[in-house]
Amino acid sequence: MGARVKRRVDNKGRVLPPGISYRSDGRYQARYTLNGRRYVIYDTNLQQIKKKLIDAQYQIQNNMHNYNNSMILNDWFKKWLEVYKKKKIKEVTYNNYVQYWNWYVANALGLSMLKDIKRAQIVEFYNGLLYSTNPIGTGTLKIINNLIKSALDQAVYNDLLLKNPAENILKEVATPPEKERRALTKKEQEIFFGYVKQDVFFKKYLPLFTVIFGTGARIGEITALTWNDIDFENEVIRIDKTLHYLRKVNEDGHHYLITTPKTVKSIREIPMLIEVKEALLKQRQNQNLLGTKSEIVINGYSDFVFTTSRCKPYTPDGVNLEIKRVINSYNEHEKLNAVLHEREPELLELFSPHIIRHTFASRCFEEGLQPKTTQSILGHANLRTTMDVYTHCNQEALKKEMDLLNKLAIS
Repeated sequence: MGARVKRRVDNKGRVLPPGISYRSDGRYQARYTLNGRRYVIYDTNLQQIKKKLIDAQYQIQNNMHNYNNSMILNDWFKKWLEVYKKKKIKEVTYNNYVQYWNWYVANALGLSMLKDIKRAQIVEFYNGLLYSTNPIGTGTLKIINNLIKSALDQAVYNDLLLKNPAENILKEVATPPEKERRALTKKEQEIFFGYVKQDVFFKKYLPLFTVIFGTGARIGEITALTWNDIDFENEVIRIDKTLHYLRKVNEDGHHYLITTPKTVKSIREIPMLIEVKEALLKQRQNQNLLGTKSEIVINGYSDFVFTTSRCKPYTPDGVNLEIKRVINSYNEHEKLNAVLHEREPELLELFSPHIIRHTFASRCFEEGLQPKTTQSILGHANLRTTMDVYTHCNQEALKKEMDLLNKLAIS
């Protein structure tokens, strides 16, 4: 005979919501009806059973109970994204989810039958991503795993799976050591700007590169800058938004999007260095002379600082492409010069806007700025992120200092 049910309140005196009751064995009980049949859910945690009941009701309202377990993972991911996520996340986040899935999962694990996916299969898939000829980073793997695990969680709630094979799976993956953070040396930075300044074609990008290197701002924050954000009188740059360029994932096609920054700490004012101020004044002059001032309006924002020859704001990917073009062009010239002068070439490694951000932080620490000050400029949500960079820079400085000891006699 079942345990007697106490209704209305639990053992803590809390009034229970409709549909939920408290049993004498310490468990909560919830009932719902589907196709004329009554179902019962149990849990020892009130918040968890509330969530389970809401999920069950949501599934009924959206006909989730009509799904079957003969679908492949790709089909379930699309359904999970549409039903559970689309109305709860930002458009740019939704777009990123779709892109990550298409890049890494869709043509591999995504083709597997949902009901047949095993834990070992997922581990093997993750190891393949980490150790391929073009390996992904551990951060990317965490994003992919979050998508797979979250989608499979809902498959369990929908009775398509008995349990989630991706639960706590990352601890079973043989992750390689993370790559050491890289920052450009002063010499590399000098070479890069020296080539940009003397090259007829690339010289037009000098204001853009100066502002990126001179503020440490995220590339999406730089491309989102409008002239209203530039306060020449008080010599500060206001950072309060991020620009995205969404690739086509639906019938809407490619389009720009401006969102709030990454975190609350990302909303900030960056002091304008003298060279940065000169670069911005030059950029405004160039826009007026070349007629590249943008008339485009994105989410209510217009009059963008950095625009292409087609009068459109630069995209983060577009800036990254121009940096690569500069480096490739420099390296080709440097190889030729090295042959002519019978010397080894001083080549530049490819770097991204994020490495420029790390480079700015390194220059700050080299010049003695306090970590808290650097955190404020960079817009880091917590000091630990800034200190990770600080520790890296200090290790390099320590190595240089230790090299000096090689001049001393020990014995």
